[in-house]
Amino acid sequence: MNRRRLVKSLVGLAILLVLAAVFLPWKFWLENKLTAMFEAKGFQNVHLTVSTLGISGITLKDISVGSNTPLTLENVTIGYSLPDLWRGDINTLAIKGLVFGARQDHGKWKLTGFEGGSQGNTGTFIPITSEKLAAIPLGSIQLESSSLHIISDAWQMNIPLQLTWQKTPVPKLSTQTKSLTFKIRNMEISTGEASLDATLHEENKKWDGLWQIKNITSKGEAAPMPAMEGKGSLVAQADHISLLGEVKSADNSYKANFSMEYTLNAPEKSLFTLADATMPWNSGILSVHDVKVPLSGNRATEVNLKVQHASINALMQMLTGKRASATGVVSGTVPVTIGADGSITFHEGSLKAEQPGTIIMAPDAIPGDNDQITVVREVLKNLHYTNLSIAVNSDKGNKLSVLLILEGNNPDVYEGRPVKLNVHLTGDMLSLMQQSVMPFMKPEQLLK
Repeated sequence: MNRRRLVKSLVGLAILLVLAAVFLPWKFWLENKLTAMFEAKGFQNVHLTVSTLGISGITLKDISVGSNTPLTLENVTIGYSLPDLWRGDINTLAIKGLVFGARQDHGKWKLTGFEGGSQGNTGTFIPITSEKLAAIPLGSIQLESSSLHIISDAWQMNIPLQLTWQKTPVPKLSTQTKSLTFKIRNMEISTGEASLDATLHEENKKWDGLWQIKNITSKGEAAPMPAMEGKGSLVAQADHISLLGEVKSADNSYKANFSMEYTLNAPEKSLFTLADATMPWNSGILSVHDVKVPLSGNRATEVNLKVQHASINALMQMLTGKRASATGVVSGTVPVTIGADGSITFHEGSLKAEQPGTIIMAPDAIPGDNDQITVVREVLKNLHYTNLSIAVNSDKGNKLSVLLILEGNNPDVYEGRPVKLNVHLTGDMLSLMQQSVMPFMKPEQLLK
């Protein structure tokens, strides 16, 4: 692994630096020697400056490694004692101002500064035993004022980073950041303070950790949402990371429980599962359950949108461009398939009124000019419905189809006789439906 090669290189350079201190002038010679040594290990275009050197440590500054997107460090302090150094161990490694990134390329991850190397997804990634930890010639690592930028095939994340790690007496990892930025398609999520604390449990061959994120906000195509907070647990095994968590708003009106399974050796098998999520919608509640989202982004996602007690008045105004009003609420389920390309397909969904009510629709909301249309217009000027349902589906062209099914009467016309109406919403009304409802149905909204 490149990380292990880097650590071994640092051990080697520390030994070299102590021996080189007896030479004068040593600084220029040492910088050239270290540069050549790093490049011989596979690092490209290395630049560095030796700042200080002593029997207990060395400081390097203005470090840059790599060509296209270089890994950069403000300074690195390597602490050691001569006995530890002789055994090939370093007491402490303090890094300030590290800027580095990771990019996914055809399923494989590559690190900045290693353009010429091979960073394929092979072998063990996470040390989970004393034997694996013993191979790391470091007692502790401290990372300050640094940042990590991750770009995958489907998303990207920017993480300002503060990190501490210790090998003894108990291996522990602690990281904090003042903010995170996550982007997927046309949505951006940002956060306030975030933290992760993890401890190695060697008997179970895993790291156990707890995470917390404050002030989660988003912007993009979807409707705005209040700030939320999240917390949960993390388990890291040799080649697998499991994440559990919940996020919710202060008043609990928005909340979600989720899990993520990420396989380092086979990222195409990784999966995000939205166990359940609820949010307010048209004076009611919109929820989803057991939604499985492939993190590779190359498979479709099946979603059952559950609507509870949504205002019919809000729906009718949305469907007709505010040319209709109604009383009552509807509930039901709309199955949806979200394609890998973001396309939406509806599958025989239905919303039904929970009790009788009224619906008033302006005549110009119903296009057409024949006797049947005239009757429908007259009845819908003041329809007292006993049954109302809204059927949602996709037609042969995979376009949204909405059918309004009504039973009731208008006491002002046709002597109040009962009627049954099927109103197929198309044209401008359908366009309004798509513009108002579809942004919620997109994959990034599900993650949100």
